[in-house]
Amino acid sequence: GIGGTNDGFHFLYQPCNAQAQITVQLLNQESANIAARAGITFRETSASPARNVSLTVNPVGQLLLQSRSSAGDLTQTNGMTSLTLPCWLRLVRKGDVFLGCHSTDNITWTPLGSITIPGFNSEAYVGIASTVSDSNPWSVDDIHCNTATFKNLTLNSSASPSAKAVHN
Repeated sequence: GIGGTNDGFHFLYQPCNAQAQITVQLLNQESANIAARAGITFRETSASPARNVSLTVNPVGQLLLQSRSSAGDLTQTNGMTSLTLPCWLRLVRKGDVFLGCHSTDNITWTPLGSITIPGFNSEAYVGIASTVSDSNPWSVDDIHCNTATFKNLTLNSSASPSAKAVHN
């Protein structure tokens, strides 16, 4: 999962700089595992215990803004609200400050919270993430699967646009 002191998830990402914004529409998410998550994240590295900020939705409609301020530390929940899908998610990075927002129409945005992580690498990674938050990500029964549909992904950053995928 994305949380605790270690992460395990699927991540489609590209490099970004210290001034970046990612926006995506999450159309649906299906999982029998209440701890499954789908959303967007900034990560300092692609390593499992990296410092990060994530804005994710679970199958019961809870939107979570979470962060890990030191590599290997516990993930903290910095904001939480309920919503229905489809929805829009946005994370904005300005240096060491991150702002998480959500919207129903991609016009009016509601802030969920902001997080400051001092010294966050100026060159980092940003992208979409999906996880089942389980110790056995290779199992294919219903409790170990998470299907999410994303649309209208936009990224504003001056870093080079070379997308990569990784499974942590």
